[in-house]
Amino acid sequence: MGVTRIGFDLGSPLAVYVAADEEATGATVVQALEREGLNLQPTCGPFSDIEEGAAEDFQIVVVVEPEDIPPADGSYGVLRASLPDAVIVVVCSPSRERPQALLWSGVDGIVADPGADAVIGPVVRAALAGYLVLPRTMRAAVQPPPLTTRERQLLALVVEGLSNREIADRLYLAESTVKRHLSSIFRRLGVRSRREAVATMLASHSGGDD
Repeated sequence: MGVTRIGFDLGSPLAVYVAADEEATGATVVQALEREGLNLQPTCGPFSDIEEGAAEDFQIVVVVEPEDIPPADGSYGVLRASLPDAVIVVVCSPSRERPQALLWSGVDGIVADPGADAVIGPVVRAALAGYLVLPRTMRAAVQPPPLTTRERQLLALVVEGLSNREIADRLYLAESTVKRHLSSIFRRLGVRSRREAVATMLASHSGGDD
């Protein structure tokens, strides 16, 4: 069926992990993905297993959040850092608090239950093609994450065109510390380069809310 933007060959089996508390729920998600025509090597289990075994070469991760106690927002950031190239889609309650935190953590798609069975397949396929997918009701969630004063300071120097070494000298930090901070900031902003980070910052300032 071709190759996706992130390099996954849809003609070959895709390793997918479905994180769900109930085995039947995981099986339902796998069936929905297969109805979409995706060739899968599925594994189902609790979210804690993918946290502990994120080094596995999974190409798709679908998390079906329990309504009572969903995974902590930070868990998705850890998952994204462990699987930087994987497609991560979350099925959550329409009333979930802070859905924007999912996006800031690097999630590629959000499906609001009910009705997940009908749309999970198309959402995953769109995410494989490089699209960010979320319900229209969550449109307001698409905004840059709040940054600390230090993070804004670092990005301001990036906008000025300073190198990591120059930023380190300016702020009396180790260059490795600057690299670590910028890597974290870029991940939260959903960008992959200094140029994209600069464009995001400029667009944010032009919005007039800062």
